[in-house]
Amino acid sequence: MCGFIKEWIENWKEDKKRNSEIENPGNMSDLLKIVAMKDHKYVKEFIEYNEEILKECHINGDRAVDLIKTVGDPEYIKECLGNVEKMKALDINGDRAIDLIKTVGDPEYIKEYLENVEKMQALDIYGGKVTELLTVEELEPKYIEEWLENIERMRALKIQDFIAADLIKEVEQKIPGYIKKCLENVEKMQALNIQDFIAVDLIKKVEQKVPGYIKKCLENVEKMQALNIQKSNTINLIRMVEKKNQGT
Repeated sequence: MCGFIKEWIENWKEDKKRNSEIENPGNMSDLLKIVAMKDHKYVKEFIEYNEEILKECHINGDRAVDLIKTVGDPEYIKECLGNVEKMKALDINGDRAIDLIKTVGDPEYIKEYLENVEKMQALDIYGGKVTELLTVEELEPKYIEEWLENIERMRALKIQDFIAADLIKEVEQKIPGYIKKCLENVEKMQALNIQDFIAVDLIKKVEQKVPGYIKKCLENVEKMQALNIQKSNTINLIRMVEKKNQGT
């Protein structure tokens, strides 16, 4: 079967036209996936040297990702991801690129990508997509914490305001006390645009584990001003403290 399919594909390539039995050019992707189960090399070479045919058969985006994954070779996936122009030609970026990076299944490779800001930018890996890589189970908490110390890199990858706050909350699950540590670094919060109600949400999270933290923040007027916590949100925090005091 595999040999017959390869022969058909080669004939199709020579004729430069679709076989009447396969009216939908998208079916070429399915044929290649069948071949990939027996002959990885053939499919790799097809992807490498047949850019025009890939376009004609609409093998791009999710189809291209599925085909690359079907080859089942982590080193080949790395090779593909290393060729940014090829990835762009196949419309593999953003979530699709993340899918391939995670498929490699190597935390060291994920780290390698996380350290390469230019490559992530080229493949449209920004914001929440970066968060998805940072929070994979395989990465050590210490590495994540160290990575988040680089404010310039976070801003370059558009990790700020809501996205940064959500990431900090994710990291808290691996590193208890991390939210509180971040809130103590007012300059970092300002640089990441974590202010007003976004900061208030983090303060409330800390209160759940550290009773009395809201009151402590309210007493630090300079910090409240630096975090640009508006009057309405300040009142909301005061009411929370009062309600808690009434319950004790």
